[in-house]
Amino acid sequence: MKQLFSLFALFFIFSCSDMKKGSQMEQISELQMRLDKISASWNSFDLKSIDSLHQISSTVIDSIEFYYNGQEIEKNRAIILDNYKQGLIKFKEMQKIHSFLPNVLTEKAKALSSLKKDIEQGSGRREKYDEYISFEKREVATINEQFENYLTLKESSFNQYENSKMEVESLLN
Repeated sequence: MKQLFSLFALFFIFSCSDMKKGSQMEQISELQMRLDKISASWNSFDLKSIDSLHQISSTVIDSIEFYYNGQEIEKNRAIILDNYKQGLIKFKEMQKIHSFLPNVLTEKAKALSSLKKDIEQGSGRREKYDEYISFEKREVATINEQFENYLTLKESSFNQYENSKMEVESLLN
């Protein structure tokens, strides 16, 4: 009877761990899909346009500073020029994001793949997998939040550029 009870207990323990394994695998797959969605969206951007707009904006501002050489300009034009410069600052911020976000996405995809493989093989301590998954959820949520902030920054910088471009360029005429 003891052997039957022991056998039943072992069967119960393994079946519970398999149920937990399935749940953990689903969570990892969900995180991978969220990360893939961010990566696909990121890869659809034309990153060269931001670099070229940054270069154009820098050249225009340098030309205006050279042309006016410390002279005063009208207040309304100075405000427009300041908005234009703020757009330039945002373009620089976006260029910084371009330098690290692809690496972050790649590294996080590798980490999720590795964790999924560990869970599938059962290597490591099963009781720690939930903690690892929670950590990865927070990481992916942070990446998603940063990406959303990037999208907002991109939209506002393009709007600033477009709204002030004509008037700022008129300073050179």
